[in-house]
Amino acid sequence: MTRTLKTLLLLSLINRVVLAADLQDWKWIASISGNDKISEIHVTNLLLSHGIKSVVEGSVLYGISVPPANAEQASQLLRTDARKLGYGVWFGSNEVVKATEAKQVIAQSPVSSVLKKSEYGSGTALGRFLRSKDISQLTTKYPYVVILSVRERQYLATPKTYSTGYDVEIELKKSPGEQAFGYRGWYQVYDSGRRLEFLGSHGSK
Repeated sequence: MTRTLKTLLLLSLINRVVLAADLQDWKWIASISGNDKISEIHVTNLLLSHGIKSVVEGSVLYGISVPPANAEQASQLLRTDARKLGYGVWFGSNEVVKATEAKQVIAQSPVSSVLKKSEYGSGTALGRFLRSKDISQLTTKYPYVVILSVRERQYLATPKTYSTGYDVEIELKKSPGEQAFGYRGWYQVYDSGRRLEFLGSHGSK
């Protein structure tokens, strides 16, 4: 191992140790769902837009921590913003801002008919979702949409730029007359439909 590489590795280790030590003093202000990637991106950029660094980490719930000096301001920002944009945040005890409900946009329709609608064209985020590899494999097996429910999300993709994302629930089956359960899945769609997060499902893929 060269001296330069050894030095770089040592500096990286020191930085991680210093960062870990700093984070021990940071203050938890709230939590979001561990599978809510859109909120994770948004909250990080919302706080950065006000000059506040944050760490979002955890498992089932992701805790949001900030330097103690910024805790009160960050907490108030989140309370106001979550109510305005309708995303879920837990502030401890019984204080919860609940996410707005998804709206049913498609019911009882062949996938082929849905894809012909302009709002699900190949250049749209939801169109990219329906044409994605994962969903295309499902709709080949289950080509009939029982329900498509969508919650549109405005989120800060950067500290200065808003984008639109979606929480999506899709239920599929083989045919209109099919009685057997097919597939139901939950997803997040963001980055103009280029990013897809799988949140869970019922039924066989």
